Amino acid sequence: MERTHPRHEEDYQDCRRSRRGQKKRWFRNGQKWRTGCEGRISVVKRRHGLNPCRYRGESGMKRWVGLGIIAHNLISRSNAISKQAKQANQSGP
Repeated sequence: MERTHPRHEEDYQDCRRSRRGQKKRWFRNGQKWRTGCEGRISVVKRRHGLNPCRYRGESGMKRWVGLGIIAHNLISRSNAISKQAKQANQSGP
C-alpha cells in the first residue's frame, strides 16, 4: 500500500518552500506595503463614496480613483494646517 501520492509530496514540498520565502525580509516588507495600501483604499472609499465608478473604461477608472485620492489629500492637508494653526494660537506670543 502506497503511503502518499507523489503529487501530494510535491505539494507538501512547495508549501514548505513558500513558508520559507514568507520569512524573508523582502516578503514581509511587501506584505506591510500591501496592508498599508489596502487601508488607504478603504479610508478613501468610506470617506468619499468611491464605491461605484461613474466613468467608463480604464481611463474613467483612473480618473475616478485619482479624484478620490485628490479629495483625500486635500482633506488630510487641511486638517494638518488647522491643527498647526490651533497649536500656534495656544502657544501665543
